[in-house]
Amino acid sequence: MEQLSAILESCHSAEPQKSSSSWSDRQHKASERWKESRPYNLQCLIEEEAVGHPLCCLCNEPAVIRCRDCLPEEWFCGDCDILHHKKQPLHNRECIIDGFFKAIPPSTCIMNQGDGYCTHEQACLLPVGKASCSSCKGTNIVTSPGKPAILITINGRYDLHQPLHFCETCQRQWAPELKDLIRSGYWPASLSVYTLYTLDLLSSFQELKVISPGFARQAFAKLLEHRTKCGGRSGHINGDALQRSFLELSYSSFEKKQLCCGAEFTCPACTPEMLAVSADGNRKLYRFGQSGSSDDPAFLEGLFVAKDSEVAIFTDAIQKAVKNTQGKGKCGDSQWTAARERSKRASKLDEEVMEVAVCRHGFLLKALNMYGGRYLHTPSSFRKN
Repeated sequence: MEQLSAILESCHSAEPQKSSSSWSDRQHKASERWKESRPYNLQCLIEEEAVGHPLCCLCNEPAVIRCRDCLPEEWFCGDCDILHHKKQPLHNRECIIDGFFKAIPPSTCIMNQGDGYCTHEQACLLPVGKASCSSCKGTNIVTSPGKPAILITINGRYDLHQPLHFCETCQRQWAPELKDLIRSGYWPASLSVYTLYTLDLLSSFQELKVISPGFARQAFAKLLEHRTKCGGRSGHINGDALQRSFLELSYSSFEKKQLCCGAEFTCPACTPEMLAVSADGNRKLYRFGQSGSSDDPAFLEGLFVAKDSEVAIFTDAIQKAVKNTQGKGKCGDSQWTAARERSKRASKLDEEVMEVAVCRHGFLLKALNMYGGRYLHTPSSFRKN
């Protein structure tokens, strides 16, 4: 029994060290495997650039176009490429007529002239839902290129044309309306509907803003421009228009949730009885007095940031109930200079601080703008006293 106990104790004492050693060994072996594989990985990356002599996956003719969005059937000749990608203008294609892979926009097609290949321009239509005539319910619809349109996706900018439909039965002609475009997954950049964003793009932008609140819209626009260039396309992307369109979509989405009786800025764990609320001020959330942004009406006034008029009424009610000495402030039962609310620390600022209240789970509950007062500086934040 004594020998068995000694064996068990030695096993138990060796287990933590063995686990740590095992993790270290796995990391070391993984690094060694990557190191051994680097020459082969480099060779594969270089061989990927070789054009070779591919054949069209549809007609077995010599291929001139590669489309990785069509994998596993990625190779096309000029005629099959026009036929196949007529309704797929958002695919990123590459031509090989120069002996290397070159990204081309959807408006460029490759044609065989007998003595060689040459490029031609073509009009590409904005992908929308299937059209039907609302007058005669006819299905004999002819579609042709209409007015120019700019579509911006997560892969960048595409210069396309809106489809122009013509009913051969009743001779009616029409273009997609805004409801048709939204149903197809697009959101307008302006009321002229000249530029469109995909809902997937705006959803990705929202997720980035949630994960990284400091992520700038201009940086996101530069990212989209870079992806546009990588796809063989060109064109500028307006970050301000993207921001305005995103805010309009956010407002409409909020109104939609309200119709579905959705509750914003509530904590499921604290509802209906909240045990604790924490309030703190963020000194970096301020607005300059001459920024001009105060003239823009709020989309959702009073939803999260309390109305200034309501805050003023509440403050007046508190001031009438508490006796304060001029130049000082009441903090509990004592007068405290740092608690006075009439001082203004920065003359060039309109709102100095954003005061935010959260529950113990970190859910945002309510906020208000601070136009004056003093704040005590702590290592972690500025606190209103």
